[in-house]
Amino acid sequence: MLLSYTHGEILKEGDVVIWLNQRGEYYQFDQSVMKVWSIAETNDGEIVGVNLIPLSVESPMIMLRRLVRENEPESSTDLVKMKDVPGIYTITRWFLPLHKVSKCLGLIARIEYFTEYKTGHGELIQRCIQDKADQYQGIYQYYLADRAYQQRDFQRHIDLLHQSAQSGYTPAMCHLAMHFFNGTLIEKNHEKSKYWYSQAVKKNDALAMYQLAGCYARATGTPQNLKQSFNLLEQSAEAGCWSAIAALAGYYRFGWLNSLLVSEYYAGYEQVDERVLDHQKALRLYLHIATEAPPGEEQAVIANVTYHLGWMYQDGIGTAQDYEQSVHWYRKSAELGNIVAINNLADKYEHGTGVEQDLEMAAALYSDVADRVVAAALSLGRMYFEGRGVEQNLELARHHLNTVIQVRMDGVEEMQAEAMQLLERFTEDSPVQQARKMLKNPDQFTVDDVNAQIRKIDSMLELPEVKVLFFQLYLVNARKGEASSQSQVGDWYLRGVFTEKNLEEAIYWIQKAADQKNYYAEYQMGFLYENGLYYNQDFNLAQKWFERALREPSESYCPEYVNGQLNPEYLGHYQQMNTEALSGLLRLEQKKPKPSKWRFWKK
Repeated sequence: MLLSYTHGEILKEGDVVIWLNQRGEYYQFDQSVMKVWSIAETNDGEIVGVNLIPLSVESPMIMLRRLVRENEPESSTDLVKMKDVPGIYTITRWFLPLHKVSKCLGLIARIEYFTEYKTGHGELIQRCIQDKADQYQGIYQYYLADRAYQQRDFQRHIDLLHQSAQSGYTPAMCHLAMHFFNGTLIEKNHEKSKYWYSQAVKKNDALAMYQLAGCYARATGTPQNLKQSFNLLEQSAEAGCWSAIAALAGYYRFGWLNSLLVSEYYAGYEQVDERVLDHQKALRLYLHIATEAPPGEEQAVIANVTYHLGWMYQDGIGTAQDYEQSVHWYRKSAELGNIVAINNLADKYEHGTGVEQDLEMAAALYSDVADRVVAAALSLGRMYFEGRGVEQNLELARHHLNTVIQVRMDGVEEMQAEAMQLLERFTEDSPVQQARKMLKNPDQFTVDDVNAQIRKIDSMLELPEVKVLFFQLYLVNARKGEASSQSQVGDWYLRGVFTEKNLEEAIYWIQKAADQKNYYAEYQMGFLYENGLYYNQDFNLAQKWFERALREPSESYCPEYVNGQLNPEYLGHYQQMNTEALSGLLRLEQKKPKPSKWRFWKK
């Protein structure tokens, strides 16, 4: 079997090539000028890809890897000769799978052209590139675009990308689309981003299919279309994009388009379709990526995939529960830097689940990620408090437990409550105790001091005692004249949150905040007049308060006009800043009585 480039020339050992490595979101160069060491074959003769090495290297770094096939016997720990095992082959660090050859390699020259040169190949490489430039315009322009970027000549980088993309070279199309999406080197334009991804999709570019799937999922540059997103995702996975395969596995695992494509901030993110749930299929796809994706490529994807495999074997999702397999995959993911996998592996060592109990190993693993994973900080704080696996150290216990308490994220309330209860057992300086002391002598503390204490306890609001302290601290700042606290206390009195409903108290604090031109208090005043709460209903006064609450975004941060056109980013910020007031004005428009078209009869 012969491997050939898209332009028909046969790929041979010794070719000097430009190698474009696809990394996650876009194509990039990575040691771009390489030479072909060999065509990679398994021991049973199947051609699987190309081994590439730098020009200066005489022999490749060899490592072993196994191809997993359907109906293959389970792996064995018995020693066997490599040549006797079907499906085993050698690869270099720069291994290029067969299906990517035509997309990622650009031919420059044959290695025999260098035999007459003894002083280095640099000059000849440049000459060979120039000779091929007219024949393969797109590849050459993309190569020059990368050089311009490295030289920080960003305008030339963009211009060359445009030229390469217009010649039909799909990596340049994807790279240009990425720039339009991010808006760093050129003005952000999601419509143009979607256009260039679409052009690359027409040429069957797998990465473009994956990115365009994300555009349809996020509604960036196009109306949201989850069905179209899924269809593109399938096409991209079939074309060999590892990120797409991982996203597809997540779809079968969870029943929605997971965060590889779209986050929870977009509509339809968790729109679960029970019909697509297929945990066994998800497991097969995850295993396919974990065992067949080339080492060194798609590291972030593989780290995520192996984490999910550990999770599925741990909980028996799509397979029989198997703690040893769970430990195996968590370890793989941990080696690739997945911090949640490191925490979960530590948990297995701590409790002896799927592996022999090793408290010292557990503590060491927790320590590696305690500053980034809340569960690890809690476990390590508990171990230092109890002296399990480490020497008892109450100072370190306090440090890690306070780390848990100070985290600002959803879903960790139970862990923070446990951390607080542990602190209460051995320290007189817990956040709750500090709050109590502050409330005994509030005049000794500034508004900033009180706000800092509020931030320390606001993640523990599941505890009834903390809810009371939380409200009382806000009330302290309200009495000190802090407008946002006055508005917040008024809102809580109005709605009966953290305290009993009390309309008179609500009006008292909202009015004080509004007098200081607090925008939310001004909205609240409009709401009170709109609904006739305490005050007589008065739509005209309500409108005046709503209009007074409107605020303009900062021009230095987000200009109102760009190139003479109204800036959509400005409109978005204006809408976000004034959601409540604009909603109130809209309600008034609907509530106000409209003039009768028959009124002219009264004249």
